[in-house]
Amino acid sequence: MARWIAPLLMAAAGVLVWVVAGPGVLAQVVVVGLALRLAAQVHVLRRQQRGIWSVSPYLTAVPVTVAAFALPDELPGGPGVMALVGVLAGLRLAVEVVIAAAVVGELALAAPAVAAVAAVVLLHIPLLTLTRRLGLNASVPVMRAMGTLAVLLALLLPGARRARTLDEAGSWFLAARDTRVSVALRSWAARICRRRGLAILEAVHLHNAATSSRMGGRNEQALDHLGRARAALAGETGPYAARMSRVVALTEAQARMDLGDLDTALAVIDAALEAGEPDILHADLLSAKAAVAGQIRMDHEEMLALYLESYEVAGRHRDQARMAMRLQDAAAALIRLGRPGEAAALCEEALALLGDGRVRTLTHDGSAGEADGGRLRVMLTVRLAYAVWTQGDRARARRILDGVRDRIDPGSPFYVTLMFMDGLASQDEHDLPAARRAFEAAVEWATRRGGEAAQRITHTYAGRAAERDDPQAAIAHLDRAIALTESGRAGLAAETDRLTFLGHDSRVEAYERMVVIQVAQGDPATAFDYAERGKARAMLDHFAGDDARPIAFGEARELTPGLLVEYFTAEDQVVLIGVRRDRPAMAVSVPLTRAVLRGIATAGFGATGRVGDLDPARWHALDPLVAPIARWAEPGEPVTLIPHGLLHYLPLHALDIEGRPLVERHPVGYAPSASVLRETLRRTADGQGAAVFGDPGGDLPFARAEAKRIAGFLAARPVLRGEVTRDALTGALRRTGIVHFAGHARFVADDPMSSGLVAADGVLTSREVAALGSVTARLVALSGCETGVSRDHPGDDTVGLVRGFLYAGAATVLASLWRVPDHSTAHLITAFYRHLPTGTKAEALRAAMLETRERWPSIYHWAPFVLIGNAE
Repeated sequence: MARWIAPLLMAAAGVLVWVVAGPGVLAQVVVVGLALRLAAQVHVLRRQQRGIWSVSPYLTAVPVTVAAFALPDELPGGPGVMALVGVLAGLRLAVEVVIAAAVVGELALAAPAVAAVAAVVLLHIPLLTLTRRLGLNASVPVMRAMGTLAVLLALLLPGARRARTLDEAGSWFLAARDTRVSVALRSWAARICRRRGLAILEAVHLHNAATSSRMGGRNEQALDHLGRARAALAGETGPYAARMSRVVALTEAQARMDLGDLDTALAVIDAALEAGEPDILHADLLSAKAAVAGQIRMDHEEMLALYLESYEVAGRHRDQARMAMRLQDAAAALIRLGRPGEAAALCEEALALLGDGRVRTLTHDGSAGEADGGRLRVMLTVRLAYAVWTQGDRARARRILDGVRDRIDPGSPFYVTLMFMDGLASQDEHDLPAARRAFEAAVEWATRRGGEAAQRITHTYAGRAAERDDPQAAIAHLDRAIALTESGRAGLAAETDRLTFLGHDSRVEAYERMVVIQVAQGDPATAFDYAERGKARAMLDHFAGDDARPIAFGEARELTPGLLVEYFTAEDQVVLIGVRRDRPAMAVSVPLTRAVLRGIATAGFGATGRVGDLDPARWHALDPLVAPIARWAEPGEPVTLIPHGLLHYLPLHALDIEGRPLVERHPVGYAPSASVLRETLRRTADGQGAAVFGDPGGDLPFARAEAKRIAGFLAARPVLRGEVTRDALTGALRRTGIVHFAGHARFVADDPMSSGLVAADGVLTSREVAALGSVTARLVALSGCETGVSRDHPGDDTVGLVRGFLYAGAATVLASLWRVPDHSTAHLITAFYRHLPTGTKAEALRAAMLETRERWPSIYHWAPFVLIGNAE
């Protein structure tokens, strides 16, 4: 009977502590008490141990005791907590008894402990489920404690069970934002499975390690894990392996999106969509495709359609969590489309799906699970507030935010969203100090807890908020955002990756605001340097390789004998920077919004524009874009224009300056950037003679006549109709100094590098021309429809037919900005070659345009062609 006295007294003391001090303190007392009891119980046994085993009780007691002191203020009270603490302490006691008894040879003492360990092994899944439920709303210390205890539990388990429990521990550390620890544990789990030949489970753990890497901003490491996961799945068959392959594809696409490799990400998603059925994973793939396609094509209507399709798939599977998330995503697309009322309605519909408790969701293998409805409600409420704010109801938006403010954990990503909303609202109310405080708080959060993207975005917005009252602070924030952008870009090897890297508006905006601020601060030279750092970088990288560096203002002054005008478009203005040898940098900001530019560019120009129908008054509203040139250059001096963004679509030389077209006052050339211009000016074309091609399809009589006349000017034999083959074109590009093509060209908007010249035996694409790499021509003249049309990426890399010829080595490309009429084009191009022997290429084109304008006054006829590259 005496042996029950101590336990009964302990139980009575526990009840007293529970009543007086609460369950948290009781948990601490119990665990510490058990640890002390353990030390006494094994004291005799320990005296007989030798070496490292003599301190084994303390080694096993430390983690549990530390956890006990970390938990009381964090874990919710209740019997569940006590059960958890008791099980963990009992497990620790059992492990120590087994060690001590085995070492001293008293195996009989170990029997009860072995039974306890076996029970834990059998019950480890319910135990992990219990810890997960207790920690759903736990803070970071609790999550770390749970992860540590899961690792201790894993050491008791065999094989695949150990791997699963290590992966579970990794999920706890991931929740605590200790991503490196999470990656290490999940990689350990993968190695265990690999040693045991469990290929599919190895792929699962490698995928989870990739997820942890990605959450830590280490996307290259994530891709490495995913590559090994694919290798593990190679040769595996069955539905589970197929589904796991699609899961790997989804995460790979997300990592490539983060790196800016959007084209590859889209291809990976499309392949995964084709390989599977419309299960719940299909819904996630559709959602990822919406995000990628929206960034590549900036088509928010397509994004909206894909998100709603994903919502429908989730609805068929009754996945409430995903349904709410997809409605939230669709609402974001609607806000970008300028339809905030519809966005708010979708957010309210999503909120109606959720309660404050648990909601149904599915794992990728189709098994049912639960998600935290309360957290989803917070996220949707923040999105609803933004939609209402965009509608103009600022007061209601603030009330909505205030309703969830106390429910947002400062360690949660929702907190930084809240700070952004506060900052935007304060900006709208012209309370710039409050806006700055909010954005600075967001920066602090991102610096401590976020990855590269969060830091870049928060620094950009903090810079914007500080523009007016503290320009130097704004410059510091924006410079940090640009440095983060360029460090991420530097790690990209593929040209397609670098081309699309600045496809994120948040990456471009830092350059835009920096240029605007530097001009406002009276430092146009520094503004020029930042403008060049944000322009045509993929093209420059191709030209210069590892030595690629954007040109600086001092070097740019020596490029041309006349004036170079660097344009840079921002949301609310267009900045012009004048560069010439004999003056310091000059700059003007034209108050012209991007929306106005987009309206004119898409209505009148590009692949779908109708130049002939463009209202002249609307067109000449853009005249201020060239007006400063009248002060910066004397009549007749050569002018090189460096467009930016939507300006690439526009014939800026046709805008009026002092009542007449710019090209009438100056010879005009163009370049994608001053850095690219530098590279084209360095080229020494060594091709001899000329090659003239005309009318490959036999349906362009004016082009055929044009080719014959031009061949006469150039003392060359015209190559006509069926002789205009792909091989003939590539051969001429490799050996002659001038290559002229008069015929059809094709622009492919979805894949601009597939645009090309239509030969008699097929299309010679821009991609194929770029691969030649040995064009000897000092001039490639493309007298065809849309030969200069390109797709402009937000990072200002234009992609189209011209790009291929510049890549291949051409010094200058003459190309058209829109579909040109056959008869006036023949007249203009013939005049160009007639004047070419007496002046520069820009002067010859100027004279040809003015002659053509006398017969056909519309810019549709006389202004479509531009010289890109070396116009001298």
